[in-house]
Amino acid sequence: MLIGLEVSSVATPKPTGVARYANRLIQALGRLPGSPRLEYYIRPQNRKHRQSFVFGDKARVYLDPVWPLFGGPELFHGLDCRLPRWPKCRQLVTFHDLAIIRLRDQGICSDRFFEKKMLQYKEALDRADWVLTVSSQTRLDLVELLGADPERITATPLAADRRFFEPAGPLPEAWGLDQPYLLFVGSLSTRKNLTRLIQAYGQSGARQTHILVLAGEMGYGHQEILAEVERLGLKEQVRLLDFVSDAQLPSLYQQAAAFVFATLYEGFGIPLLEAMASRTPVVAGNQGSAPEVVGSEGVLVDPYQVESIAEGIDRALQRSPEQMEAAYRAAQQYSWEATAAKTFECYQRLL
Repeated sequence: MLIGLEVSSVATPKPTGVARYANRLIQALGRLPGSPRLEYYIRPQNRKHRQSFVFGDKARVYLDPVWPLFGGPELFHGLDCRLPRWPKCRQLVTFHDLAIIRLRDQGICSDRFFEKKMLQYKEALDRADWVLTVSSQTRLDLVELLGADPERITATPLAADRRFFEPAGPLPEAWGLDQPYLLFVGSLSTRKNLTRLIQAYGQSGARQTHILVLAGEMGYGHQEILAEVERLGLKEQVRLLDFVSDAQLPSLYQQAAAFVFATLYEGFGIPLLEAMASRTPVVAGNQGSAPEVVGSEGVLVDPYQVESIAEGIDRALQRSPEQMEAAYRAAQQYSWEATAAKTFECYQRLL
């Protein structure tokens, strides 16, 4: 069985959610009994970053709609909602979220980006013989918002890496995190609801005893986030760490007093599981797939209400060791091996 994988989305030196999904899925597929043979395909505009992809030196540059000169795969899997016009093979695509539709009125992207992504979504659905989603919520969104056929969609939940379940080393001294802190991990963007998070931190009792650490690259709308920190006079209490590598993330989670992820919408939310695996109290927004992932093992809040987030932060700091152990066990129910196995079953069904 020869499977082609579209890996353009992981051609980045700083992998986050979608890129991590692609990397971990590929690694887990390789560990399965009778695992398929894999080929990697990348668009010309992404080839300069091929070496940053875990198997990037093997990625073949492809043109759409040109069938590969020396032959292509039996099945092609678009790992991030992208498929070429190749009628010679079966095709499967993964949808991660429909946030741009759900949050259309929240200004999380430009009109041009919205139109571009909508076209990409519709083309992927039209070309795909089967669809994967990373959560049951995204599956429901596909059916409701894009009219997808529910009979040809399989939800394949994601996971936290095993290293988050194991004791990590100390924090780098250069970070200067020598006092209790609340943590957020993700892009500093409008979609992540950080303006309300900063306002909620300013209203919470935790402000008196904890700093707030935001770890992630600047994203769409980050200027408003930085301006809010200045407006509220929190420059000394809100720390920006920029992108944190996979190797350093476990320490950052495990040393945090609480993980605050009151985002407006998540297709899955890997950071939630990473925090739970680290036995760190979790505050999560009650929209999208976060309730599906966290369940009763975290503090769910209304991400549109600053007061709700502030109360959630203070409640999270009161979570007991027993509750943290229960969250740890819940995170163990997810694994990349299970994600790969369900994906492989879909490959076999199509072929």
